[in-house]
Amino acid sequence: MRHLLKKVLLFLKRRVGTGMIRYNTELFMELERKESVGNILFIDGGNAELCRSSDFAVHFVRLCGVAFGGKRMIDRKEGFVLADVKNSCIDIRFFGLGMHDRLSFCAEDFQDVSCAALTARKIAEIELARRLLNRVDLIVLDGSLRSKNRYEQAYLNALVDDAKNLGKIVCGLSKTTSDAEKGKLIPELMKRDGCWIYSGNDVFFVKLNKKSRYIFQLDVEKEHAKEVAEELMNFSSDASFLGYPYGLILAHRFAKVEESEKDYLTALFEARAGKEWEWVRNKLKVVDAHDNLA
Repeated sequence: MRHLLKKVLLFLKRRVGTGMIRYNTELFMELERKESVGNILFIDGGNAELCRSSDFAVHFVRLCGVAFGGKRMIDRKEGFVLADVKNSCIDIRFFGLGMHDRLSFCAEDFQDVSCAALTARKIAEIELARRLLNRVDLIVLDGSLRSKNRYEQAYLNALVDDAKNLGKIVCGLSKTTSDAEKGKLIPELMKRDGCWIYSGNDVFFVKLNKKSRYIFQLDVEKEHAKEVAEELMNFSSDASFLGYPYGLILAHRFAKVEESEKDYLTALFEARAGKEWEWVRNKLKVVDAHDNLA
């Protein structure tokens, strides 16, 4: 086994430096720390799967918005998402979370019913942002404003359009990129000192603290890019994740569903189901049999 690992490492060592994309120095803009001038809302969400069969899934979902500027505000919503397969569709029902819509997805668009429930959670995050638009000047979402999921993208587009109509700004900050070409650029960008924003065609890359080792992808309208990056600099000095906005750290912390919570809610779900739990248990056995091989 050791000699195989050695071969893998040797291959990776030879590969480092190949296929790298050189950056254009003219596309850099240095960032300056400025006084925050508006209200900023950071949004994230968390979830835990309580039960899943081949044709339904129940997720507990927690959404969190943390606002800065003037008085700090923390807005949390909790509830459940039920994804239910019916013929060629997956029906989505929200219980709580401030969501009143019932959604319907095409089953072919998802690997399984649980993936549909995750999409529903993301849509609930976006809708929380839309409901709070009037209270803030800038909304920062955890993740990209570009999604390969057409349902999620439709809600993102609606959020951005509403923001434009209200004179607000929406951006997305991603910790990773799945784009291979952009991934080749990042190692070169990491050599650049200071705080900066780099225009990478359709997205931006930012380094928000000069002592940080991290670069993030920023999705935002071009005319607001430098302004937003400098605003985020003001929140990017927390030692727990240097260079990452503290508002997103807090939103993640408050939205995260711990394993102990998941176990408690699953037990509560079983207890409340009473005699009906036997029916649910039989539905779960199909999935449980597969998981036992994991």
